[in-house]
Amino acid sequence: MGLDMDLYISIDGYDIKSPTTISVGERQVTIDNNCYIKKNIAYWRKANAIHRWFINMCAEGIDDCQDVYVSTADLKLLLYTCERVKDNNNLAEELLPTLEGFFFGSVEYDDYYYEMIDYTIKTIKEVLDYYGEGFSFIYRASW
Repeated sequence: MGLDMDLYISIDGYDIKSPTTISVGERQVTIDNNCYIKKNIAYWRKANAIHRWFINMCAEGIDDCQDVYVSTADLKLLLYTCERVKDNNNLAEELLPTLEGFFFGSVEYDDYYYEMIDYTIKTIKEVLDYYGEGFSFIYRASW
């Protein structure tokens, strides 16, 4: 048990006029108006500060294990925020405060907290480099 967090890339064929083939990772996928693809591209465990950021910035503060739409701009802002905390640890409590919760992990600004900041920076950079603009993302947490 604990806070498990996933980021998915979301591809919805709703506005597609004719079937289109796109690259999703290393696979070629044909999408049409009846197609919806959701592929897991990132995973965190008990990174409650990152969870809090997604809930506050992308879910209007509503935290009920729902799918949360995340834009490319949101990911860039999360990356920028994490980089600021990494560059100046004194900003951690202000910019990425921890969050208490049932099995959410430590609320200390300890080694694990900063490992999750580093992981988030690395992961978001990879996602943005690989997928670039024009995709939607979904964040979902469960506990």
